[in-house]
Amino acid sequence: MNISKYEHYIDLECSNFENNILNIKAIKIDGKESLKEEISCSDFKSCDYLLDRDDKIQLIEISDFHTQLEKLKLQYQSLKLCKDTDKKVLKRNHPMSIIKKEIRDKYIQTLLILQELVKYIDFNISKAKEYILAFCIDNISDIMIFENIKNELLSSLKGHIEEVKLIPAMELEKVLKL
Repeated sequence: MNISKYEHYIDLECSNFENNILNIKAIKIDGKESLKEEISCSDFKSCDYLLDRDDKIQLIEISDFHTQLEKLKLQYQSLKLCKDTDKKVLKRNHPMSIIKKEIRDKYIQTLLILQELVKYIDFNISKAKEYILAFCIDNISDIMIFENIKNELLSSLKGHIEEVKLIPAMELEKVLKL
């Protein structure tokens, strides 16, 4: 298997930016014609891209979390208006709980994809992992809302994750070049 055929310029897929294609190539894990499809893991949730560095593996998730959060808030408000709604159901359907679960599931299932990958190629999955969450917004204060998720991820995945970075997608290229 030739993993380099999945190297693509990183596409931010952010509708609010003019230039969505970065000048950095990474392994495309998610989407059509991606690595996870090749190794029969297409049913897994995953990060968008993987960068294999000398000292660490960077897993990159690019998403419009702000828009997703706003939609979930509307659904949650409707759920709260139902008088019969159980408190456990409300807690499980809280917008931040849903997003936290999605972010966590993508990270964990990406690790499972990497474990499957070593069956196909020589790949060192024991390196430190850095999870980069790039938000399709240009306002850093919106990202601060997600700081709690970052801390919970670091705590719940202790030993499996070295670092979580929350950044605006427009800064992704600069962060990856460091």
